[in-house]
Amino acid sequence: MTVLGTPAYMAPDGQATEQSDLYSLGCVLYETFAGAPPFAGETPQQLMLQHLRDAPNLQSLPPAARKPVGWLLEKDPRHRPANAIALLAVLQGTSSTPRKTVVGRRPIAVGAVVGLLGLAALGAIATMRLRGGNDDGEDDNPDKGAAVLPAETAATPTRTPTRGSATEPGVTPRPSTPVEPTGSPSVVATATSPPTPPTATPSPTQPAVPGALVFEEPDGAHPVPGDVVICWDASPLGAEFTMTVTRIAPTQGQPVAFKEVVDGDNHCFFGETSAQDVPFVEFRAEARDHSGALVTAKTLRYETYQSTPAGRPPQITFVSGPASAQLDEPAVFGVFWRDPDGDAATITMTVTDAVFAGTDDPLVESRDISGIPAEEQQSGHETLFGLLCKSVDPEPRTLTFVITDSSGFTDERTALFACTS
Repeated sequence: MTVLGTPAYMAPDGQATEQSDLYSLGCVLYETFAGAPPFAGETPQQLMLQHLRDAPNLQSLPPAARKPVGWLLEKDPRHRPANAIALLAVLQGTSSTPRKTVVGRRPIAVGAVVGLLGLAALGAIATMRLRGGNDDGEDDNPDKGAAVLPAETAATPTRTPTRGSATEPGVTPRPSTPVEPTGSPSVVATATSPPTPPTATPSPTQPAVPGALVFEEPDGAHPVPGDVVICWDASPLGAEFTMTVTRIAPTQGQPVAFKEVVDGDNHCFFGETSAQDVPFVEFRAEARDHSGALVTAKTLRYETYQSTPAGRPPQITFVSGPASAQLDEPAVFGVFWRDPDGDAATITMTVTDAVFAGTDDPLVESRDISGIPAEEQQSGHETLFGLLCKSVDPEPRTLTFVITDSSGFTDERTALFACTS
């Protein structure tokens, strides 16, 4: 078998198109956030099969990155961004949540645009990253090299509710524009001497009204937390209407209205679900014409199931902190981690060549993280460690951070740190 390209980043489409380039961009962004590509087969053939049939584990990504990266990694190229400009509009905030759109499959040279989009995506998504607080731990003070600062209690990290988020279940709209009132046809009579017959001013053109609007029926069970996708087809081309989607069960959400224009594409609406939405979630969608008259309405019930399987290891996504510090200057390291099972137990920091006062034991500091709520563990958390330089290091020391869950699964990250004069 001859494979042209890098299998870990190849789209399942089988040909080079604009959508396949955007799929490859999704693979790169996934690896940027998760530390590994979305699929990891041992051979090119295994990787190609995984791209064709396996769903990426979006729970390994920060919450704000799941939707845009998942949009790029759709198996069907028609369900990815219509083009690079459409993705850029979402990342720049001039457009809203991604929608699934049927697009033509034509080869377009977008290498340079996709490269710029990669940088834009990192900037846009990084600004939405969830940041947490530290956990309590015991105080230890070594007399050589580096010393452990007392762990301070911080406020439990919170997330600002947004429409369509798990903290305020709802829906997230596709790009929308305000609904503007339209005028009514009017006739203005003008008179002169001698009188002339009344003349009518041209009547403003009223938007076309949808002749038919059909919602796709819910199909199969949907994993939660995640998205349900409400899609519809409408005709004729050019018809305008206002779509309003409201979450109605098991909890009530705020209605979200947006303007739609029929353009021949299949339009969709993303509604986010939380871990509590089992065994079903319901949304009501209503379409109204320019006069406010109801065109159609439908209640859509989606069967759901908990998507987090047992037995998956925790993951340290990255460690932030300084590369060096001066004598008696504190250094703080943030360990960002998540556990898909929600059963993380401890995080331990070990510093090479540093010992506790009066002993030969290496410097080891542990944090008990078992009390952090499972939902927070699954979405992401930050645990802080502190060091205080007590002597100058001739060589940088290696800091090793290890996370362990109750099943014995572990993950590890290292960092270099030096105490300077």
